[in-house]
Amino acid sequence: MKLFTKKVIVNFIIASIILLSLSGTIFALSKKYKITTDKANIYLEPSDSSPVIEVLDKDTVLMSASPRKFRKVWNYIYFKNEDSGKTKAGYINDDAVEKISTTSKIITIQTQK
Repeated sequence: MKLFTKKVIVNFIIASIILLSLSGTIFALSKKYKITTDKANIYLEPSDSSPVIEVLDKDTVLMSASPRKFRKVWNYIYFKNEDSGKTKAGYINDDAVEKISTTSKIITIQTQK
């Protein structure tokens, strides 16, 4: 009985770790950003001195690749390369994007009797 209990506890701990590690990715993918400047540079690393890997146009929608910011103002994002059609990843500064709301507002209408 003790061996069975230990196996259950170990399996529970492993499952919890896996779920916690995936939750950040799941929440990150629900965030979207839209480019607000005429042109926006996508960088290889979260720094203005890093190589620019792509330049994207205004109103391009980007998917968040991380639930947190890097160096306080850098978002790690996914974008689609227009030439190859492949999805790539890079960093964009907060100044060039705005967060798109993905939540719905629920309004309850009450009728009078």
